[in-house]
Amino acid sequence: MKKRTFITICTISGSHSYLLPHVYESLLSQTRFHFEWMIMDMDARERTQVLVQEWQKENGRFPIRYVPCEENGRTEVLQKAIDLARGNYFCLLDPEEILSSEAAACFLEWIEGISREEGLIGVSGTKCYLDGSPLTEGPLRIGIRGYVDATYLERAKYGLEAPQFEVIQTKILREFPLQQCQGEKDTPFRLTLDETAKRGYKMRWYAESVCRGEYLYGERSSCERRKERHNPMGYAMLYNNRLRCREQSFAVRFDAACHHIALSLRAHHPEYILKSYDRKMSLLALFPGILLAFGGYYPFG
Repeated sequence: MKKRTFITICTISGSHSYLLPHVYESLLSQTRFHFEWMIMDMDARERTQVLVQEWQKENGRFPIRYVPCEENGRTEVLQKAIDLARGNYFCLLDPEEILSSEAAACFLEWIEGISREEGLIGVSGTKCYLDGSPLTEGPLRIGIRGYVDATYLERAKYGLEAPQFEVIQTKILREFPLQQCQGEKDTPFRLTLDETAKRGYKMRWYAESVCRGEYLYGERSSCERRKERHNPMGYAMLYNNRLRCREQSFAVRFDAACHHIALSLRAHHPEYILKSYDRKMSLLALFPGILLAFGGYYPFG
C-alpha cells in the first residue's frame, strides 16, 4: 500500500521569533494540510512557548510541535529536527519567510509526480522577495515543461543558483548526516545536499514561486560574510563544490576559487587548497585568494 505523503515543515526560531505569527498565518492560508509544523526554539523563550500553546489549542488543521533546543548551534538543531520529523518529506521555512497559499498543494502534487521516478529525492519551487521579484538575476532555463530534473550541483546550468525552496525525502536526509566542522556551529546545509548530488540523486526543480521573504541575498552580503567568518571550513568546502560546476561562467568559478582559498587559510587548513576540484582555476586565484584571506581585500569585486 502506497504511503500517504506527509510533510514536516521545520522553522528554526531564535532571535527572530517575533516573526512566527506571520509564518503561522501563511500556514493557515494553505488549501491542503498534509503537513506538520515543527518549531525548533533555539532561545527557548517562555513567551514563544505560550504563544505556540495558544496556536495548538485553537488550530485543528495541522499539528504543531514545539521543541525547545539546548543544542550547540544551528547545525545540531537542524540534525535534531530531521531525526524528530514525522513526515516522509522535510523542508525548512525560516521565520523571515511565508508560503504562498497554494504552496502545500503544489508540493503534494509535485511529489505525486515523482513518486514512481527512480533517483528523484525531492521537489523544489522558487523563492522571491516580498514584492514578488525573483531572487534569480537572470532567466530560468527550465524549458516548456516548467521543471527540470537535475542534481544539486547541476543547478547553475539552469539558472537556479539562487536559494530555492526544497522539499526532500526525510529518509535521504537521514542517510546523509549533516556535516559539522570542528569549532563551527552553522555549517551550510547545502553541503549535505551537495553530497546527495555526488551520489547521483536528483531533484525536480519547478519555476513556480512558492515562498516569499525578506532576503539579504548576494555572494558578499553582510549576512553571508558573517556566516563565512564564523564557519570558514564549512564554507571553504561549499565553494570548492562550486568548482565542480564547469557550466558556470569564468567569473563565478574564479570567485569560488578565491573564496575556497581564503576560507581554507582562515580555517587554518591550507592543505585543503590542494583538494580543489579545479586546480587550474585555483592556481589562477591563488594570489587574490591569499589577499582576501589576510587583508579582506578582494581585488576583482
